[in-house]
Amino acid sequence: MVQEKSGQNIERLELRKKGTAGLQHKKRKEKKAKRQAKEKEHIAKRLAKEHEEKLRLERLELRKKEKVELLHKKRKEKQARQDAKEREWEEARRAKADLKSKQHILALKELEWRTKEKEEKKQKKLEQKNEKKRLSELDSVGTAKETGLGDKRKKAEEQKQMNDVVRIAAETKERRKLKPFERKMEKEREKTEKEERKLKAIEEKKTRKKMDLHLEEEIVKEKLSGQVERVDIFVGFDSIDQETADLLLKCGYTSIEKLREASVKDLMKIGLKKKIAQMILAESGEFVEWEVYDADEYPERKSDTPL
Repeated sequence: MVQEKSGQNIERLELRKKGTAGLQHKKRKEKKAKRQAKEKEHIAKRLAKEHEEKLRLERLELRKKEKVELLHKKRKEKQARQDAKEREWEEARRAKADLKSKQHILALKELEWRTKEKEEKKQKKLEQKNEKKRLSELDSVGTAKETGLGDKRKKAEEQKQMNDVVRIAAETKERRKLKPFERKMEKEREKTEKEERKLKAIEEKKTRKKMDLHLEEEIVKEKLSGQVERVDIFVGFDSIDQETADLLLKCGYTSIEKLREASVKDLMKIGLKKKIAQMILAESGEFVEWEVYDADEYPERKSDTPL
């Protein structure tokens, strides 16, 4: 009887062991299935995240191409405007050259008139000398011929007076002719001075615009080069540039989850404007779910997330 009872007890123990082993095996299978399901879900989410990252990079590349095309278009427009202005300046230079040639011709005419006037004065002086000489010769003649010589002297004086009157009339006539010429010369001088001032102002404006265009190109190049070299975790944010990203990392916002937990006032305290802080917090919601999942459920896969 004792042996039978002991055998029954052994059988019961064996049955219990088998039952517990089956339960353990079943639990292991269930845990394994759950782990596999979680891993599949994580892989699917990671692939979806990689796909989104790829799309985001493509959008960034498209934006860069659009910016480059826009910059090229603006350069073409500026070049066309510059060519038109250069044509205008060339016309102004030609007009200035024509004006200078006219002034040269007028100056030559004025010089010719002055030389002519000098020659006339010399001729007049010579005539006066000859007249004095002739009169002195008449004075030296004897008293017998005095009466006839007196008549000759009177005639000579009258002729002299007539010559003086004719000469004065000719001079006044010449002066009247020269007055409009002098006025014209004065107007031409004023006009040339104005044209020179205008050309000088246009050239200064051109140099200033060239400098501004060069500075704009340098700024755009710096911005584009800065966008290409960025490798921080906030590279996907449209509202965060390189300076803002450096400031956030310096102030302890080393992950998107920490950034999401911050408030507008917290971001304003570190030196950001209210509008930019609101935009940053609104964009951070797109990336929060992946960061929380990777950090809490699968901390060992945190390194798999693309930056």
